This record gives sequence, C-alpha cells and structure tokens, in this order.
Amino acid sequence: MRSQNSTLLLGARQQSGQPCQKQWGGFDDPATFDAAIAKGLAGGDVSSPEKRRADNAAVSAQAAGVDYSGFVSRCLKLPTVHDTTQLPAVCTELPSARDLRPGDLLNIPHRHVILRAGWSNPEHTWLYYYQTGGAPDY
Repeated sequence: MRSQNSTLLLGARQQSGQPCQKQWGGFDDPATFDAAIAKGLAGGDVSSPEKRRADNAAVSAQAAGVDYSGFVSRCLKLPTVHDTTQLPAVCTELPSARDLRPGDLLNIPHRHVILRAGWSNPEHTWLYYYQTGGAPDY
C-alpha cells in the first residue's frame, strides 16, 4: 500500500536519548512519551492473545510508547493512530509486490504492518523493513 503522505521516520527517542518503549496500540511521539513517563506511566506493555481479541479496546491507559501501527501512522503523518484494519482507507493498494518502493507498507489486517526500506537482493524476493518491537507473535 502506498500513501501520499509517507515520510520515513527511523525511530523515536525520548529527550534523554532512550528509545521510546513499545506499547501495544500506542501512538506516542518522543515528547508525549517523556510527559507520560514523568507522570508515572509505565514505559511500554506487550501484546497478548486477549488484547488482540479485544482489539483497540485493550490499549492500556497506564502505559506509554508506540507500536507498529502507531509508528506507521506517525510516518504517514496521520493525526491519530490507524490500526491495521484502518490503514487501507488512507492508502492505495499496489498491483504487486514488485511495485513496492521505500516508504510503502506491507499490511496484514488484524495482525501487523511494516514499512518497506528497500530490496535486500537483486531478484527483489527479500526486503529490508522498519517496524517497532520484535517479530510479530501470531
């Protein structure tokens, strides 16, 4: 999928230089992350099967950070977080993987989204990408 507003954002760091923690469903930028930590919120939380079933209703109000859809939403300069089911509404579906360019998304609704960085081989069968957190746990 391609958005007209895409901007490559390689990562978010809080003012102290520490990485912004992964928060399932999070949409913090460095300033809002710092403010939340200063108020005593936890730095990050994790996804779980229960949270995935509850979808957006399970986002913790007691934690701060950013997750994969929050990261991608920030890169697309969206005003609010768009989860993997909402991202197709702000992007154009591409005809094939061969049409991918840096900054394009690979999205699996209800699962995960990554931001394409580039091809890792001349055959265009493997790619480099950006995401938050570790590998997705389906």
